[in-house]
Amino acid sequence: MPFIGQSPLTGAYHVLDAITASATATYNLQLNSGAFSPATANQLIVSLNGVIQKPGSSFTVSGSTITFSSALTSSDNIDFIMALGDFLNVGTPTDGTVSTAKIANSAVTDAKIAGMAASKLTGALPAISGAALTGINSVAGTCSFTVDKNGDQTISQNTWTKLTFNTEETDPDSCFNTTTYEFTAPANGQYYFHGKCQINNLTSQNDYIYIRFYVNDAQPSGDATESVTGGYATSAHNRQFITVSGVLNLSANDEVSLYAYTTAGTRTIASQSSCFSGFRLV
Repeated sequence: MPFIGQSPLTGAYHVLDAITASATATYNLQLNSGAFSPATANQLIVSLNGVIQKPGSSFTVSGSTITFSSALTSSDNIDFIMALGDFLNVGTPTDGTVSTAKIANSAVTDAKIAGMAASKLTGALPAISGAALTGINSVAGTCSFTVDKNGDQTISQNTWTKLTFNTEETDPDSCFNTTTYEFTAPANGQYYFHGKCQINNLTSQNDYIYIRFYVNDAQPSGDATESVTGGYATSAHNRQFITVSGVLNLSANDEVSLYAYTTAGTRTIASQSSCFSGFRLV
């Protein structure tokens, strides 16, 4: 590698050319008859009359000139001046040059991993140890829930009424709220839902009941998530069962609930045969 000026003595130690003391404090430093310019006074070991001198106070350097704190005499003896080699500054390694073997065990700390972008996590997952996984609510197949009713519920005629599913059977990701009777989507995606109800007290073959999924307490466009049934078999069996299933495209924090509607008067949604369930598809 080319240098401007004197090449650094990286990792090397050199005894400089001998200097004869005289009635002056200033002398020229030479190595192999060429001018030598140390980086600092600390790079030199100077022995004067058998005593090692302290850099900075006993002597200083400027370029290739050494200056003692006071003028010497011809009777003084500069025993030797040794130049210590420079430290090698390796700088920043070139990309892709540091191998795994060069990284000390446990040198990559949690703090370094914490800032890693999700885009860096590619490839197949290793075998899972069995420890609990966290932060996976946005993964397909999660957010499953099944809820039912603790007690019957009456609904009024010609009014869409939210059904009060207040008992959880399964909800491992805590996505369903039994106070507001709503499922909250943890992330954007497509979700599958299923609802089932039993309606009692039907009095006519013209009694109809509808159920459908609501998103954010409003009917989504279209009728793909609505179901209707009506009438009853005999007066001795004045009840009907109705189910609805469908896929909803949701945004994060959308809330889904099940509503019912009847064309008859006040009717009862039975607790024992009514339920609401769902899970994320993609």
